[in-house]
Amino acid sequence: MFNRVILIGRAGQDIDVRFTPGGTKVAKFSLATSRSYMDAQGNWQEKTEWHNIALWGRLADKGERVVRKGNLYFVEGSIEYSSWEDSSGNKRYKTEIKALTLIPLTPKSAESMATSMSAGAPVTVEQSDSSAPTQPQVEDITEELDKIEEPQDDFIDDDDVPF
Repeated sequence: MFNRVILIGRAGQDIDVRFTPGGTKVAKFSLATSRSYMDAQGNWQEKTEWHNIALWGRLADKGERVVRKGNLYFVEGSIEYSSWEDSSGNKRYKTEIKALTLIPLTPKSAESMATSMSAGAPVTVEQSDSSAPTQPQVEDITEELDKIEEPQDDFIDDDDVPF
């Protein structure tokens, strides 16, 4: 059996971080994905889907540092369904993506991640062996991030699709 989903979309709000009674960190946010299609009358329509994303443990730590409303993210994980009865006795349902991978695709998110990584554990290089390779400094990472172009909203033309 296989339960895996891959999404690329924009965060609908800043992340909400909480802790379970056992102390495990859980971070949640919504992710919007959209697609264009032609309706029966020949008009182009756009449909947006909203997905509930849950990050657990160390991935929740990363999400807390990098997820910001409006930024673009790659999320890979599994679909989880749950149901319960509310206080009025009504049956409620929820679909959630339990993320296993979170990759920021907006340059500002990537820069935020590099900054937060360096803030938690500064990069140091020992001078004992001058022939040893050095770790990249924060300035090098920021310089590389500046080279990343802003993603285009419509980077695939409908004419490019062969079907």
